[in-house]
Parts: sequence; C-alpha cells; structure tokens
Amino acid sequence: MTRKRDLSGFGVPAPRPSTRPQVTVPNAKPTMVPPPPSARPTAVVDLPPSTRPAAEPGKQPTKRNRATKQRITLSLPTQVATMLRTTADTEQRIFLDIILSAFVSHADDVEVELVRERSRVGPTGGRRRAGSGRTQIPLNILREDLKVLDQRVSALNLDRSSYVTELLLRELKR
Repeated sequence: MTRKRDLSGFGVPAPRPSTRPQVTVPNAKPTMVPPPPSARPTAVVDLPPSTRPAAEPGKQPTKRNRATKQRITLSLPTQVATMLRTTADTEQRIFLDIILSAFVSHADDVEVELVRERSRVGPTGGRRRAGSGRTQIPLNILREDLKVLDQRVSALNLDRSSYVTELLLRELKR
C-alpha cells in the first residue's frame, strides 16, 4: 500500500488569520475578520511502501532496545590520568577509546604478570597510602564491554581502577 503525503507545507506559508478584533467605531462591538481563503492547492505525492521493519505489537522502538551504555568512574593515579589526558588531546581520541585499545593490546600481558607477581609475593592490594593522588575519570561504556572487563577483573581479584591503571601504564609508555 502506498502512502500519500501532503507536500503543500514546503512553500511560503499562507498568512495567518488575525485573531484580534477590528474596531472601527468607538464603543462598537468587535467583529472578527474571516481568514483569507487558501489560494494554493495541496499537492499529493505517491510514496513507495516502507522497507523498515514494523515494531513488535505493544512495543515502541526506543534507544533502550539498542545496546546501552553504563556510566562508571575509575579512580586513577594522578600521573596516569595526566598521561591519559595528554594522549587524548594529542591523538584526538576519547578516554574510552584509549582504554579499550590498551585492553586489547595488553590484557594478556597484565594477567600473566599479575599472576606471576602474586605467586611470588602473595596477594596484592590493601589500603592506599595517604597522599597518593587519585583522579576520578568518568566513562560511558557499553554494557557488553563492561561485562568483559569485569570478568577479567574478578578473575584477577582486582578492582577496575587498578586493572585499568596497569593497562594504561603499558599503553601510554610505549
């Protein structure tokens, strides 16, 4: 079935009728001026049928039906955050792009090194020193990417910020 669309709105708009009363004689009743008759005929064009799939009954298509993002905050050492900002500015890239690039390039190396270090010294982590400057970095990351990151982090028994710090140290120092 073809749809018909009214294309008369693409020209100069017709003058709007006045809604203000016209008073000609003092103390007379106001009269309304009738709107001018439309001088332009309306054009109707046959359009081909839509190739877009119909939405499921009772379900309106929304942005939430697509892949969604989640906002997270990473607490990075100030020096690493500064290197990240500098790299983002010079390479015209966003933080998330640099972090995901670091993940793809160095995730396996970081995992091997952290496992080797733990077997030698024992579990790492603990309280951070007072005065160890940290900077908050907000990210909007796809839920699927966050799921992969969290799986790696939980397998290594680390928090996201520590893991991303290790990745960025390798990525930004090359």
